[in-house]
Amino acid sequence: MITIAEFCEFARIDVQDDDGTIAAILTAAETYVKEKTGKRRPDGGDSSLYDNAVKMLAAHWYDNRTPTGTDTKEIPYTLSDLISHISLVSTYPEVGEKIEPY
Repeated sequence: MITIAEFCEFARIDVQDDDGTIAAILTAAETYVKEKTGKRRPDGGDSSLYDNAVKMLAAHWYDNRTPTGTDTKEIPYTLSDLISHISLVSTYPEVGEKIEPY
């Protein structure tokens, strides 16, 4: 799980009173990545790509959380590509898949 402090450092956020908003956005971003890819964050393994996808999406949503007219902000290509990659590789377990211990 990505902490609010880790996310604020990643997104360069100095505001101290947005913790509730940031926590909600992080939860929604992790849910989105999990449902979009069908994969979940690995237990104990390297989760840097997965975590970066969640942080990038959360930062995008945080920066664009107030819709303005017809100027919509699409998800950046780098994030779309990262989500696609996660969905295709076997590094990340399928949602609901249990990893058996050795």
